[in-house]
Amino acid sequence: MEGLFESIAEYYSAELSQKVKRGINESLIKGNFIGGTVLFGYEIIDKKWTIKEDEAVYIRKVFDDYTKGKTQKEIADELNEMGVRNKQGKVFTCNMVSKIMRNKKYAGVYEIDEEEYTHIVPAIVSLNTFEVAKMKLERNHHKKGGRLNAKVPYLLSGKMHCGYCEALMTAETGTSKAGKVHKYYKCYQRKKDIKSCESKAFPKDLMENFVVDQTLEYVLKPDKVAELSKMIVKEFNETLGEDLVMKSLQSELNEINKSLDNLLKAVEQGMYTSLTQDRILELEKAKRKSEKKIARQEVIAIKPLDEKKVSEFIYSFANLDYTVANNRKRLIELFVRKAYCFKDKIMIFYNASLDPKQEIKLEKNTENEPLFVFGAHGGE
Repeated sequence: MEGLFESIAEYYSAELSQKVKRGINESLIKGNFIGGTVLFGYEIIDKKWTIKEDEAVYIRKVFDDYTKGKTQKEIADELNEMGVRNKQGKVFTCNMVSKIMRNKKYAGVYEIDEEEYTHIVPAIVSLNTFEVAKMKLERNHHKKGGRLNAKVPYLLSGKMHCGYCEALMTAETGTSKAGKVHKYYKCYQRKKDIKSCESKAFPKDLMENFVVDQTLEYVLKPDKVAELSKMIVKEFNETLGEDLVMKSLQSELNEINKSLDNLLKAVEQGMYTSLTQDRILELEKAKRKSEKKIARQEVIAIKPLDEKKVSEFIYSFANLDYTVANNRKRLIELFVRKAYCFKDKIMIFYNASLDPKQEIKLEKNTENEPLFVFGAHGGE
C-alpha cells in the first residue's frame, strides 16, 4: 500500500507530491505502522513495531547458524523440522532465509528516502551480526548457478506462487533444439523434486503480459476505481494525524499573546517604563513573525487526499505504453499482491480488499500453449 501512496504523490504537482510524501514519511518517522507486510519476528501493537519473542528467537537462530557456517538450506530444513512456519503458515525455503538476512530492519534500521532511522523498528539482532551475515551472503553469491536468469527481469518474481504446493514460481530457462532460449516460471518445489508437485512451467512473457492486461481491465473498471480510490483516501488520511509543527507554532503564538496581555494589563494599572515599551515592541514583532510562520505552514501543510484526484491517478495508467518494460513493472508492483497458478486457472490478488477471491480460467490452444480466457479477479 505504501507504493500506491507514493505513486499518487508523484501524480500531483511537484510541490504537492513532496507534501504527500512527507506526510507518509512523517507518519513512518513517528514510528507508526501504516500498513503492509509485518515481518516474521514482529507484531504491531498500537500501530508500533514490536518484537514477537516466540518468532524472534528463530530470527536470531538464522543469523547465528549462518555466521557459524550452516548453509541456507540446512537452516531452512532445520526450521521446518522444528515445525516453525512463517506468518502465512508456510514452510521455510532458502529464499526466505536469504531475505531475512538481507533485511536491515532486523538490525533495527529503517530506511526512508535514503536516510536511516533506528527508533522505528526494534532490533532483533545487532548491527554487527547483520553486517557479518551480509558479507558472507555476498561472498557466497556467485557459488551457484541461476545468475543468467537473474539478469532478466521477471516481473512476477516474489508474487507468483504454485497453486498446488504454494511454493514460489521462480525463473527457469530452457533451450530448444534450434538453439532458441525460452524463459519460464517454474514451481520451486518441483525444481527440487519433480515428483513433489504436479505444477507445470509457464512461459514468462505470456504470463506477465496476461497479468498486465487483466489488471488493466480489472482495476480500470469505473466501479473498481471508485472503490479503490475510497479505500486509499480513507487509509491515507487516517495516517495524517496531528500536525506537530502547527501545534508547536500555535503554542508559541499563544505564549506571545499571553505575555502581551500581561504587559498591557500592567500598563493599565500604571506600571509603565521604557523597558515595558521595549518589551511590548519586541513581543509584537515576535507575534508578527509567528503569525507569518503559521500562515506559511498552513500553505505547505499536508492536506487530505480526495477521491477525485486518486481516481485520476489510477485512470492515468490507461494511457501508458505497456510495450515499455518499466511501465509493466510499475503496474505489477503497485497493484498486484500475488498470483496462484494452476494448470487450468490463475488467481490474482490485488493490493486492496475489493472482492472475495475469484478465478481466471485457462484453456489450451492447438499449439499446446496456455490461452487465457478472462473470468474474474479477486482482492485480498
